Amino acid sequence: LHRGLGGGGAAWQVPRHSDVQPPVTVKTTGNINATLNVTTTGKREVKVTATRPGANGPSTFSVSQQLQAYNFNTVEGNLQVSVGYMKSVTTTTRDKDSTRVVAYYPYYVYDFYAEDNKTMEIEAVVNYTRSVVIHGEVGGRAQDLALLGVINASAVYNRSLTNHSELFKGGGGSSELAQITLSNSPCYERSLQAQDGYTKAAQNSSYSCSWGEFYVCGLEICRGVPEPTVAFV
Repeated sequence: LHRGLGGGGAAWQVPRHSDVQPPVTVKTTGNINATLNVTTTGKREVKVTATRPGANGPSTFSVSQQLQAYNFNTVEGNLQVSVGYMKSVTTTTRDKDSTRVVAYYPYYVYDFYAEDNKTMEIEAVVNYTRSVVIHGEVGGRAQDLALLGVINASAVYNRSLTNHSELFKGGGGSSELAQITLSNSPCYERSLQAQDGYTKAAQNSSYSCSWGEFYVCGLEICRGVPEPTVAFV
């Protein structure tokens, strides 16, 4: 969200740089013949600081990014469940202005399969969330911009093993939420619910988000003046 490091004057110097990346850890308990649990974690932290002399004193620009990932996977017979998240924290500072972006992506996946001598059945659930919170402080004025996207979906399918056109059970549903919050006040929200291929409910509010020169464009943050028809898609 910060402007580039271009401009006249002396060149930027990078006196400090660090990159810490511990090995990924994998822990396994149980066994595949009963219940197998696998836990995977990883993280990384990168920091860069640049300085440049100026007429009014040195100017400093720094970026730090912390990355984390976690996954717990369990397998028991025909059932597999995965739960985890990915998270990143990026802090950018130039002199007295700063921006902090916290991105969090939790997920849940359920997968079950069973069959007998006549039928087979598949059940699945997928829940996914995308949360991005941007805290910006420019010229002493602080504001928070939060983007939230949630989708939950599930389905079940049961049919004959001999006659693939003979369906005994089938259905699926999903719900979706997209929301933008500016300084703890919602300024856009869209929700959708569907069942068995049909839309059951849909709501879409007007877009009233204004954050200086930044605005939400789809899943990203853009700089400039948004066009009213494409402010959020």
